[in-house]
Amino acid sequence: MSNKKFNIFINSKNRDKNENIYDFNIYLKNQIFANKNEGININVMSFSMLNSMYNVNSITKNNTFTIRRTDLDGISNVIDTLITIPFGNYSVITLRDTINSLLVSNISLSYNIPTNTYTFSNNNLSYRWFIIPLNCTKLLGLSTTIEITSNYTGTYVNMVNYEQIILRCPSLNFEYLNQDNIRDKDNNLNISDILFTINKADTEPYRTISYKNEDAGTSYSYNITNNNISVINLQLFNENDEKILDSSNYLLELQITVFHKSDSIFQELGIQSLSLLDDIYFTLLNILFKKKIM
Repeated sequence: MSNKKFNIFINSKNRDKNENIYDFNIYLKNQIFANKNEGININVMSFSMLNSMYNVNSITKNNTFTIRRTDLDGISNVIDTLITIPFGNYSVITLRDTINSLLVSNISLSYNIPTNTYTFSNNNLSYRWFIIPLNCTKLLGLSTTIEITSNYTGTYVNMVNYEQIILRCPSLNFEYLNQDNIRDKDNNLNISDILFTINKADTEPYRTISYKNEDAGTSYSYNITNNNISVINLQLFNENDEKILDSSNYLLELQITVFHKSDSIFQELGIQSLSLLDDIYFTLLNILFKKKIM
């Protein structure tokens, strides 16, 4: 008998109005069943999402730092000015230009391409100037408060809040017990419900993050122990185990196959099991033979 294949096309925007992009359910009106002699395989065929998530955003609140001005003695007439970067998706160049416009002319930033760092320049030597990075440490390349005497170069700039888009599917039970340690801070591997993962860091802002299983590969192909599928729960996380709250809608294509357990993969497993039984049998015979000799 031939396998039964079901192609599932999912558009995340067509979800219940009370559900969120990072956690919603897809209900199958025609449920997929497998009897006791059958198994179910699920394979991710394609995924696409616009890379519209802001790297300076309200969720991470990584958009403020403080400029401190004092007299030349460093303690008199202290004036702190909170600088707020507008939310958006920035490159190192557009962030540099935005911050320069906010700092007016007392301090300026320049970007160093070979080292991926910012250099901060003091343009008003009548005062002492300090930068308190607050929650902009990664964006500015500053880990602590620094004084800008004339020019100061920070460490490398990191414009990426996270790199991986992880699609979890808790409604499926993976047969081979996939494992990950993303949710365990003690570095223990636990049973995983990851269906798909893709790197977004290499995709420019407002370009499409995409995956296409053009060669019918098995990188995201899994046998599951569910004997029926009536609902598919999809959850979006990053590698920091944080829900991706501001993602754009995505398209997902799944292929679900109901196969007979006599198929080649199971035949191979059966052969391996018989081989193991043979080994055990001959080992026992060998032990009994040695006992008789003694």
